[in-house]
Amino acid sequence: MGVKFWQTPQMTEQLPWLITRELEASHMLARRLCALGQAAEAFACIARKALPFSLPETEANLSILVTSVFGAQCLWHIWPQCLQRWPKLWVAALAPQTSQWLKAQGVPVSLEVAGGAGQLAKRLVEHWRAHNPREEFLWLTSNVGAAREEQTQAMQQLEALTRVHRILAYSTAAAPGLEKQMRQWHGRRARMLFCSPSACEAFFETRRATQTSPVVVEVACVGNSTVHAWEKNKAAGEPSPSLWTHVEAFVQKTFNPHKGNP
Repeated sequence: MGVKFWQTPQMTEQLPWLITRELEASHMLARRLCALGQAAEAFACIARKALPFSLPETEANLSILVTSVFGAQCLWHIWPQCLQRWPKLWVAALAPQTSQWLKAQGVPVSLEVAGGAGQLAKRLVEHWRAHNPREEFLWLTSNVGAAREEQTQAMQQLEALTRVHRILAYSTAAAPGLEKQMRQWHGRRARMLFCSPSACEAFFETRRATQTSPVVVEVACVGNSTVHAWEKNKAAGEPSPSLWTHVEAFVQKTFNPHKGNP
């Protein structure tokens, strides 16, 4: 019989939150939660790496889609080249983290939408039909993102309107230290925050490979695709997640001092 990773839920007030983002982002959020009086620890599940890529050969003006902070960082590196080639460049980004990061670097964001790639594509379609611009779309994505059903459906919506240049700008993989973390936390009760389906899937893949895991008694997921990844892979008896549109909403509502901690 396999190892069980769940138990009957109990009081969770003092249980730590394990933050499953990339290592640096996980440390930053864990420190912030600790400053709010919470027990929190970095538990990086994914690592990302920029890939070499070329800009598309097109004379049409471009609208650029950015659906992650790492994708925004990739765009920032080529931003001067983009402006030189397409002076009327128009940027659409997921809100709030990705759009805020871009604006902090001085990149104007014309459209920002919360809720995932599907919602961003839907709003872009509405904008395109209302204004009928002569433009094509450039989407900076990852190997994992390009394989997701949500992105496939978003591409279908966009390609029904105009040409879409989807470029693999970065790769996403399981964090190098994930197996070690799973063993260190094996059998210990914790709460977990997942901010992407990639982190969720890396967690479950490593759990299956090592047969080790924290005992997860509460889960928070950012975005519908992350919720779906958790529900698809969780074991019988493990909790269903709470859904959040973005990390800031999770922090503000969960740890609002006037509301009281969960």
